[in-house]
Amino acid sequence: MFVILSVLAAALMLVSGIFLNVATASPGPTISAVCTNNTTPANQCSSYVLDEAALFNVGYKPSVLYVHHDEWITISDPSQIEHTFTLVSPSFEPHTTTQLTDCGAPDTVCLAAQLAHDPSGAPPPAPPSPPYPNTCETQVISPGPPAQTLYQCVSNGVALASGSPFPALSTPFTSVSGGDSIVLFPGESFMVQVTAPVGTVLHFMCIIHPWMQGEIVVTS
Repeated sequence: MFVILSVLAAALMLVSGIFLNVATASPGPTISAVCTNNTTPANQCSSYVLDEAALFNVGYKPSVLYVHHDEWITISDPSQIEHTFTLVSPSFEPHTTTQLTDCGAPDTVCLAAQLAHDPSGAPPPAPPSPPYPNTCETQVISPGPPAQTLYQCVSNGVALASGSPFPALSTPFTSVSGGDSIVLFPGESFMVQVTAPVGTVLHFMCIIHPWMQGEIVVTS
């Protein structure tokens, strides 16, 4: 599995950055994160969060993105560490220190998304190295039994095979039902379409660093 959940128990949380930019038929605005020059991968695009009140909407830039229905956006990970871009139902977002550190335990949205990416539940290997194709990737770690097949992309709870296009964004995860989720490899960038109905507010987070949360507001 690409997802490393051991970092969830860290008492002093390291927030890693991601940036999004709107992609339209004509050139759209670019919204980006300003990364540090720290050469240690775990410290890139990061800041320490000491106040529980500040544990939300940190690490994604912007934390709120307004898009039109069926508009395309670019999701990019300029850091040297791995993240996920996972749609979640807002009632299942972790919003306390305990919820953040326990995300990945049974009956949490982090575990539901993790198992969608890695049904075997085995410990994750290192992510693949660039360059990355402009499609979803899978990794077969062992021929089995049981085989460990890792899926970069999940669409409405269904893992996508290698070569599949990146899933459209419309369906959130709960702790028991699948949604849309994509693993972001270090340095990767790709485009996805937002197909949720007008008026929808899509909540997204990184299940590896669950304090990284944000919203996509779908407009007409």
